[in-house]
Amino acid sequence: MMLSVDVENEYRRHVGALSHYAAVLVGPDDAMDVVNDAVAATWADWDTERIAAALGVFTGTVRKQLGRARQRLREVLNNE
Repeated sequence: MMLSVDVENEYRRHVGALSHYAAVLVGPDDAMDVVNDAVAATWADWDTERIAAALGVFTGTVRKQLGRARQRLREVLNNE
């Protein structure tokens, strides 16, 4: 089954979470470069169905990791 995906819309929908995660990993100055390089590499190698799936999985992972990091920070701050 072929999936119809508006890749630009998906990018816009997820770019906030992706750039936030990238900022955590590499710092805010390089975050958008990392996100754009990753998305460009994905587009070059994959069809739109796989891109949509990869963005979905990556964004879900980002949200989960950020939630865990926030929880750890709250725990540390509460123990001080």
